[in-house]
Order: sequence, then structure tokens, then C-alpha cells
Amino acid sequence: MKKKQIHNLCIRLFAAAVSAVMPAEMSGGVKPLPVLAVSAAASEETAAEIPAAYQTACDWVWQNRIEPEKTMKDRSTVFDQIIAGNGTLQYLLIWQSYEQISPEQRKKLPEMLEKAVNQWTDCLIGYDDWPFDHVKFRIVGYAVLDESSLPDLQPDETVFQDTVRSTLRESLIGSMGDKSIPLLQPAEPADYSFYLHWADKNWTYGGSYENRYDMFLHGVKGMTNEGGIGYHYGQILSDQSVLGLIDGTVSTHILLHEMGHGFGLPDYYGGEGETDGYPPNGFPGDGTSIMMAGASTEISSFDRWFLRYAWSRLKSEDDRFKQESITDSVQCDVNADGAFTEEDVMLLQKWLLGMPDTQLADWETGDLCADGVLNGADLSCMKQKLMNRKKGSGG
Repeated sequence: MKKKQIHNLCIRLFAAAVSAVMPAEMSGGVKPLPVLAVSAAASEETAAEIPAAYQTACDWVWQNRIEPEKTMKDRSTVFDQIIAGNGTLQYLLIWQSYEQISPEQRKKLPEMLEKAVNQWTDCLIGYDDWPFDHVKFRIVGYAVLDESSLPDLQPDETVFQDTVRSTLRESLIGSMGDKSIPLLQPAEPADYSFYLHWADKNWTYGGSYENRYDMFLHGVKGMTNEGGIGYHYGQILSDQSVLGLIDGTVSTHILLHEMGHGFGLPDYYGGEGETDGYPPNGFPGDGTSIMMAGASTEISSFDRWFLRYAWSRLKSEDDRFKQESITDSVQCDVNADGAFTEEDVMLLQKWLLGMPDTQLADWETGDLCADGVLNGADLSCMKQKLMNRKKGSGG
């Protein structure tokens, strides 16, 4: 496993912060008409409309924090992940714990993460051509120390069980954890990581981009419940914090803070105008930021404007966000939701049977025989591909 440097160590106290419709008769070997996907988001505001006080503060943070620290230079931020995934994010859960996660909790996990990241991206709706009204979530797999931590494992749940010596344990003990942190940690299946391979446009992600995970959520036994770590690769929290977030018994502010680092936002550890601090004259609006440890339990008005400001800056970079996303080449994604799942198999099957009101948003991704038509042979290949992926072959 390729080891990544840990960025943005954050220790905070909870107490301190509170289409066109396709005719049913078009089935069998007939080529369906493509459906053009159009974003519902309208560009109602632009960078020119940032209030003056926010503009001054945003300029200072960009020039004194973002550019020197290079936290948005790599094209692997959450901005980049969402654009490349055509409005989707895919996560891996790394479970460095022996606590059980029930099927009900596993079902709630992507819902919890989706709700959290959309608290950030909702700030961008209607702003400077941000193309999505909602970011969809999917858990693509679980990297665990022991499969018994996933009781009643379902056929569509992918598990990775390789382990490595926990260097994370060494960095956490004494500062953010104790000696109960397991000596081993699940090995990240790095071949599927967008973060590690964003610069390699030819990387296959286990056979298809649909298999990738953009970020991970890493739960660690023995880590403090009052802190976290975050960057483009994901978020690292205690196992109890993860379970509490799923169950709704833990405040989301630490998770939101660490997700902020995924977008490239900095910590504000220093004082006013300092090199590791915050803008001179403070933060306009609420006078705070969720990225200042212990200062806020919510995304502040400054955080919202700075996220918009950052999007406008990154969007202006040459070729950073191309119109065609990586998912344009995702095989079998006939419903065009950014991932190949059982839903695509069922949709194609219904379409081939000529069921009324059945639409294929991107029929060409289902043409596995590459003959310009869709038929039973394509459906058979699609089913085999899904079966291989469930077996962990990457199909």
C-alpha cells in the first residue's frame, strides 16, 4: 500500500463547539436515442457579486493560506471528485476496529455522508455555473480487520481483508489516541483510489472508473472522540464517532470540518493576520468559521462564501474541469447516475422486454458487444460483469 502523508491534524472538544422518453417498442437490437443530461442548477450569482468584506477576507485566505500551502493545487479535491464523478461521490469504509456495524447501520452510512457533504455543496447551488443540485453517495466497499464486524453480510457488499502494520497508530498515540489502537490496520485497496491516481488519465480503477472510491472514512478504535484528521483522501475519526454519526447521537461538526479539508480549506490555528491564522479584521458575517477548531458547530457565512470563491478560482484554471467527465466512459451505466449497479441491469432488462415508460439515459455504455445495438448478449455480459465485481474480481 502506498502510504500517504497525513495532513491537517485537528483536535477539538465537542464541548467547545457546539429526456426523451424512449418508446416501449424500441427494444431488442434497435439502437435507442441518447438522452441529453442537463443540470437543473441555474447560475444566479457570480464571483463579481461577493460582498466587499467577504471578498477582502477571501482574497487574504487565498493569497496567504491556499496558495502557499497548496491545498487545492492537486486536482483531487472534493470539487474535482464530484465533477469527475458527474455529481457522485463514492466512499470506502476502513474499519480499524472490532466493533460490529449492523446491516441497518451500514444502510444509514451513505445517507449520513451524503447529508453531510451536501451541507457543503448546497452552498454552491445556483452559483457561477456549479452544475449539480445534489451530490449522490455510494459505499463501494469495506476494508476491515475482521469480517465478523460486518454481521449478515449482503451479496452486494464488497469486503477487503488485507492488513498492514498500523503506522497511523504510531502517529496517534499520545496526541489523539491510546495504546488500544490495533497494531494492524486494514490495507487500503489503493488500486481503486481516485486520490492516488487522479493524474493518470489511463488508470483503470480495477477495470472501470465505476469501481473507484473517491475518499474513505476511516474509523479507529482507541482514537479520541474529540478530534479528527482530514484531507482529499477522506476523514479519519474514532470508531465510536463513526457509529454515533450513523446513529445520530454525535454532532456532525467534526466530520464537516474534516470534509472541509477535502475541499482544500485550511485550519485557522494562528491569530489574526498570522501565517497559520485568519484574515485581518476577522471573519465577516458570523465572525467565525467551522475550520477554526472549536469555534463553530455549523458552516458559517464566511465558509459558504469562501467555498464559492474557491470554486470560481479553480473553475478559471485551464482544463481543470473539462466538460466531459471521467464517467462518460463508465461501462454499463445506462441510467447515467455515475456508477454501475444492479439498477442498470434491471433497467436494461426492462427496456429489452419493452416495458412501458422505460428510458435509457446513456444506452451506449450498455453496448458491451460494441456492435451499435442493444440485445440479450449485452445484458448477459452486463450480468457477468456485475457478478465478477461482487466476487471482488474488479470485472
